[in-house]
This record gives sequence, C-alpha cells and structure tokens, in this order.
Amino acid sequence: MGKMMAKKAGADDAWMVEDGFVTEGTSNNAFIVTEDGTIVTRGLSNSILHGITRKAVLKVANELGLTLVERSFTPEEAYDAVEAFSTSASSFVMPIIKIDDHILGNGVPGPVSQKLRAAYIAEAKANVESAQARLREAQRNLERTVIHAPYAGRILRKQVDVGQTVSPGNGLATIFAVDYVEIRLPLFNEY
Repeated sequence: MGKMMAKKAGADDAWMVEDGFVTEGTSNNAFIVTEDGTIVTRGLSNSILHGITRKAVLKVANELGLTLVERSFTPEEAYDAVEAFSTSASSFVMPIIKIDDHILGNGVPGPVSQKLRAAYIAEAKANVESAQARLREAQRNLERTVIHAPYAGRILRKQVDVGQTVSPGNGLATIFAVDYVEIRLPLFNEY
C-alpha cells in the first residue's frame, strides 16, 4: 500500500515513519549517511524487517572500516543526510538521491552507497562462485565414495560406486549421494 501511494506521488518507494522516526521502507531497510560519513540505520527491533541483505551490508560496512551506528533517525535527519540508501534482497544496496522534495548530496548516488553496493555484489558473486565450486566437488564425490567402518577394532575403508549395495558384514548399505558413511558393526573377536 505504501509503495502504491509513493508511486502515485511520483516517487519510487516510501519510508515508514512511526512516532517521528523512520522505521523502514515498504519492503526494505532504510539507511542514511551523515555529513561526517557515519552510516545510520535503525537498530533491530520488532518495528523493522530483519533483512538478510541488511545483515550482510552491516558486515560489509564493518569489513570496509566504515563507521556505522544503529539508532533511530528522523525524517529531518534524512533530509539533511549527504546520502541515503535502502537494502533488500531484490535491489541489494539501492542509492536514494531524493527524499520528498529534498535532493541529497549533489543528486547522484554517493560514494558510500556506491562502495557498499560494489562490495556487496562482489561478496555475493564470490559466495556464488564458492557454492558452485562446492557443488562441482560434490558431483565429483558422487562418482566414487569411500565407506569408513569400524571393524573388529579397526577402521575398514572400501571404495564403492554410487548406487552400489555393499555388505560390510552384518548389514547392508546402499551408497547414494554421500561423502562417506559410517557403519557400526558388532565387534567380534573371531570371524
């Protein structure tokens, strides 16, 4: 509803205000950058969305050595900010250049929001590449796997094909998509 009202008023989105303080956007978290470069966003509470992108951006800001304060801020502070941005899963770090009739900075995305956006996207790409590498490794491991089984006080290792049913003595195990399985056998002194 808030976003629809913002669109009717010629804006892209809206920030919600409660008791004189900005809480969040319609489906995003709100941030401002003060004149001294401090990033300000409301602290976590039941009044705001606990966004995963917000959490990631806070981590990135910390890694970049940026000053960040979690506290409430007023619309007037937002009007006086040199930068503002929102975070969400669909828009990552989205610079805001105008709030109501107040142009922020020089009317273009500021250096803090651009730096955070670039760093967040780079980290997201690295996480995707890492996940893809883990997936490739898992696929290679599916081709062959090793059974580790305690057997008469020692560990037996047997390489088997995925899908193969093996009988390690006192039971059956079918190998599907695992790195290894542990099979517990009764420990007999004689066989």
